[in-house]
Amino acid sequence: MASGASGESGLRIGRRAVIMSEQDKRKDPRVQTRQGIWMEGQDAKALNMSKSGMFVVAPAGAGALGTTLEIKFEDPKEGQISLQMEVVWRDESKGNSSLGLRAIDSIGRAAFERVVTRYLDGDGNEITPDAENPTGERKQGEPGETK
Repeated sequence: MASGASGESGLRIGRRAVIMSEQDKRKDPRVQTRQGIWMEGQDAKALNMSKSGMFVVAPAGAGALGTTLEIKFEDPKEGQISLQMEVVWRDESKGNSSLGLRAIDSIGRAAFERVVTRYLDGDGNEITPDAENPTGERKQGEPGETK
């Protein structure tokens, strides 16, 4: 998984393919990130995102299973994203809180989904950054573009 600190805002895309397999029960493909987020008064890091949720690493003790958290982050196109997410998976075996969060219908969910969609092609595969497209973001007119 991608990790590391980044003081910059905006979605950070890894160079890995979307993590999906026949055994993967997630309904939406994931995009690798190193997105700094604000989660209930503390800084955390989203390591991957999908339209339906995200995987977050946070300080130990964050987010009890079943609780609803307010998540905020900055996106260069959408501005500040703020949405509600439910903790559906939790692990503290590595000294921090690894959390699986599910997006809940809230005002910011549509903006969150647009952010993730920008980094997926028309088939739901992650767009990998390269020298001509360092953010990995889909360019206007490419398949899968949303208006």
